[in-house]
Amino acid sequence: MLNKSITIGIANSNMDKVKDELESLLNIKLEEHESSYLGRYFTSKPLGVEEFELSNNFVDDDWSEANFKDYILLLRFNTPQQPEKITAMVLNNINNSVFIKALETKTGEYLKVYDFIDGQFVKIREKLLDKTK
Repeated sequence: MLNKSITIGIANSNMDKVKDELESLLNIKLEEHESSYLGRYFTSKPLGVEEFELSNNFVDDDWSEANFKDYILLLRFNTPQQPEKITAMVLNNINNSVFIKALETKTGEYLKVYDFIDGQFVKIREKLLDKTK
């Protein structure tokens, strides 16, 4: 199974405003959820393939992305369709947003870590996984 996951930080504490901006920009509907661990967050599965999650960076007395504490909100998404385009759209249109990471995994085979430079993902690390586990 191949999985690509992108994380973007957003330095804006108004989750409702950011939700509205993302819905308009990406033509998606984010549904509100509440959990004892994550608190309030939003998710979307527009075509059953792509998944978007807007949540707080600081959860359960800990930072999800400790190196990005200035970014109150995190947008995480998995998308096999045009990940570069969606990443660029968010970074260019959502104020105070920053690319944090992109990960690609193939179960039992590898983990790749990417940066986002000039509108393209650039592999910066790769780890082969132990297929026996």
